[in-house]
Amino acid sequence: MLAADAICVLTRPAPRVPPEVFLSLPIDGERMLWDAGDGWAFAGRGAAARVEAWGDRRFVDARDAASRVFASLLDLDKGAAPKMRMFGGLSFQPQGTAAAPWTGFADASFVLPRWTYCVSQDAAFVRVAAPAGELRGVEDRLASVLRALEAAPERATIPPPNGARLVEMERLVWDQMVEGALRSIRSHELQKVVTARRSAVTLRTPIDLPAALARMRRLEPTCTRFAVEREGGVFLGATPERLAVLRGLRVEVDALAGSIPRRDLGEEKELLASDKDQREHALVVEGIRAALASFCDDVDAPAVPVVRTLRAVHHLWTPISAALRAPTHVLDLVAAVHPTPAVCGLPRELARGWIAAHEPVPRGWYASPVGWFDEGGEGQFSVAIRSALVKGTNAWLFAGCGIVEGSDPALEYEETGVKQTTMLATLGVSP
Repeated sequence: MLAADAICVLTRPAPRVPPEVFLSLPIDGERMLWDAGDGWAFAGRGAAARVEAWGDRRFVDARDAASRVFASLLDLDKGAAPKMRMFGGLSFQPQGTAAAPWTGFADASFVLPRWTYCVSQDAAFVRVAAPAGELRGVEDRLASVLRALEAAPERATIPPPNGARLVEMERLVWDQMVEGALRSIRSHELQKVVTARRSAVTLRTPIDLPAALARMRRLEPTCTRFAVEREGGVFLGATPERLAVLRGLRVEVDALAGSIPRRDLGEEKELLASDKDQREHALVVEGIRAALASFCDDVDAPAVPVVRTLRAVHHLWTPISAALRAPTHVLDLVAAVHPTPAVCGLPRELARGWIAAHEPVPRGWYASPVGWFDEGGEGQFSVAIRSALVKGTNAWLFAGCGIVEGSDPALEYEETGVKQTTMLATLGVSP
């Protein structure tokens, strides 16, 4: 006899297609995508279960609620498919309520998708999770989804550019914000603070999400693509920054700070020689080391950063790895590491307070942790930069810069504009 609250899971082998193609099938429910390019990619529809949390205890409350969901699962087809996972993310800071345009995006929100498409280089599966009482009908529906996937195109169609109107933050507002940050740094209140700006876009037509994700794959093939849909809005991005990857006792974190626009004119050497960018980057490495210290004895971080090159920008990058002293849930690691100095500043709590007091609009889920975790607490989270929130024909794009002594407001404004170009292209606004 199955428990009344049991969630039964059926899994079947499926054709291999890009994960965004699955999102074009006629399946109801909110959509999600996670593709880190390092193994399995996932697309989902609907929610067999959802956990949400608010306030300062959001990490703990989400973890504990998720553990109860995992305890209710009955996997009827254990095999080669990946473990069941919950996907979602958190806000940059606890909000208490989700103000517009972030309606529907709680302080922490994770779903066990009702429908999940899992695909790697070698295999693919479709998985459905549903209450035991719906099992017979679900089996028939699973067969029809597999038939639809067989008939689906091998890739999403990318439409022509989408005309739009772009409204950016006024330069005066930006300059005053950065100059205020520099005053706090010169008074030794802060060592670094990250200032962010939001641009508003009015699209001619609503985006085709699978097409936008396909375009994103082409634009930034080495980045992690994500999409999280809530109440008619979708938060999507192509982020180069891993926040915390946990496999067993092994932890990996990216220090990604210090940037220069890419023009293919040898900027990499300029970036490596920049005292300002090297100091900014060193603060990020130092902050991540300190955050991991309560979990790990030995933290391995190369002494010299390397340059990571993306479509529009070069970054200084230090891959950091460590071994846990004891098993730990990835959400506990995320709670300790987020927000890193790369998206917040140092000292962390003072920088976070400065951001809340001085940025003209709340960040919502921008620069927040997005990712997944499984029943055992392993998982992968990235920092939601290079991102946009889209609702109908309205979109909001975000970009930030680390401010340290020597930062120039005009150059930082230019850099944030460059950082937004990938999402503008993803939305079809620019080539």
